[in-house]
Amino acid sequence: MEDYFDGLTYDKGIMNIIMGKYTDFSEKHDADEDFYKHLEAKMDYVDFCEPVYENHKPICYQYIDHTENITNQVKDCSLTCHRMLNYLLECDYPERKKQLKLLQDCANICDTQSLFLVKNSQFSKQLALLCAHICEICGNECKKWPDYYSQHCAKICLDCAIACIQYGKM
Repeated sequence: MEDYFDGLTYDKGIMNIIMGKYTDFSEKHDADEDFYKHLEAKMDYVDFCEPVYENHKPICYQYIDHTENITNQVKDCSLTCHRMLNYLLECDYPERKKQLKLLQDCANICDTQSLFLVKNSQFSKQLALLCAHICEICGNECKKWPDYYSQHCAKICLDCAIACIQYGKM
């Protein structure tokens, strides 16, 4: 049975799990207890998967996204900063150059952070702390301006900073 875990068959199973698909092994091995024990041992290191059981046997592994909340917050922050940036450029506010640059930096780091989260990068927690720092600075700069859009952007950026700090320190 071990050869199912070597080479292409094992890699396809892992890729299906990583890509968020169900990986069903029950068709080939209905009653082989050793196979299921071996499968569980091999899959243990994949912390974003959980087994789906039928008759006390794992029949497949389901992708679990533990980063969905922070990913959504980071994407929301990026979109908000991009919108705010466009608003400021269209309205021609020359006195807000610092805010414009920070909005660009914040949107860029949030875009990068969301990519690192989605691909489960080993560096996503370190990057989250940098993202938090930039979001906090951007949020504080936006908070200085009294218009509704800047105040809304400040709230989104500061909320994102808190989420990134929490994730980075997990």
